[in-house]
Amino acid sequence: MNTYKTVFLLVFLWACGSSTKNGTTTESTEKKVIKPKYARFFQLEVDKNDTALIILNPWKNGQPTQRIQLSGRSAAKSIVPMSTSFYGYLELLGELDKITGIENQDFVYNAQILERVNSGQIKELGESGVISVEMTVRMNPDLLIISGTEILGPNLNKIQQAGLLILNDMDWQEQHPLGKAEWIKVFGLLLGKKEKADSIFGEIEHKYIALCDTLRNRLPEKKANVILGYNYQGTWFMPGGKSYVAQYLADAGAQYPFNTDTSSGSIPLSSELVFKQYSEYPVWLNPGSCRNKKDLLLLDSRYGRFSAFKKSAVYNNNRRSNVKGGNDFWETSPANPHLVLADLVYIFYPQILPDHQLYFYQPLK
Repeated sequence: MNTYKTVFLLVFLWACGSSTKNGTTTESTEKKVIKPKYARFFQLEVDKNDTALIILNPWKNGQPTQRIQLSGRSAAKSIVPMSTSFYGYLELLGELDKITGIENQDFVYNAQILERVNSGQIKELGESGVISVEMTVRMNPDLLIISGTEILGPNLNKIQQAGLLILNDMDWQEQHPLGKAEWIKVFGLLLGKKEKADSIFGEIEHKYIALCDTLRNRLPEKKANVILGYNYQGTWFMPGGKSYVAQYLADAGAQYPFNTDTSSGSIPLSSELVFKQYSEYPVWLNPGSCRNKKDLLLLDSRYGRFSAFKKSAVYNNNRRSNVKGGNDFWETSPANPHLVLADLVYIFYPQILPDHQLYFYQPLK
């Protein structure tokens, strides 16, 4: 049975069992709006004759910015993901073999994708802003996926005008790790894998919440203090208190100095301020591309004064990376937030997960 001929029924199966906690459904005389449980920037609209995927604009109070008709649409057979951050969703759905084009292979970690690039099955099309219009249109993929933006560049505009479907993926703007992961449902809808996507997300959510529950009753009275980032030309950027990164830290039980901040982007700080106020914090995460302590000291010798440096408690998310710079963290962590959370819990409170093996993170030695 064709997936999109039955999408109306499947959408209502998605809504069944939903409550205020599990996602919301609002009704009118003409259409039903189905919202996901955690994600804020997509929803479904269903009426008697049609089902549509609605992408919402994070920069305009969640107003609709894209509408994709689903009823009667065939499942995408060829895909061009213009960011490595989409690979995780496609891998979980078993759809990596549908990829026919990517930006370039320089920062790819996935061995299957690299092999298909080298064999000519996947074409390199260039970055989103300078993507080859001629080559892309000639390939005629069913679906091109870009990291959501308010205005398409001229090349992407030309590709869209040629009739190709471009998904404006806003997962990177979500404020909760499970909100990012829930975008697998969007991929499932467009690839004819709705039921599988729903099932996978349910498993991910269960694992993530189970970790939170395990931690809740076992946190020590004194939480682990943590800082993130590094000094770049005198400015140190840390995640805003409403970012998905801050949510990770809160769920992992860490004490983050900007957890009451209300921004979802990065907070620019004077590096001198960070050196003065936060150098005694016992844990430090994500110091750029550094792989060892020597790399850190080459960037700034003052890093050697940090307590985290002295105690070898500086961790980076590049454990799964290759020599060219491909990093599996950026490829698969959006679709696997439970793996990130487990790493963070182990880093902050190893006694709670004594048997855990770090997956994305590694200590700098």
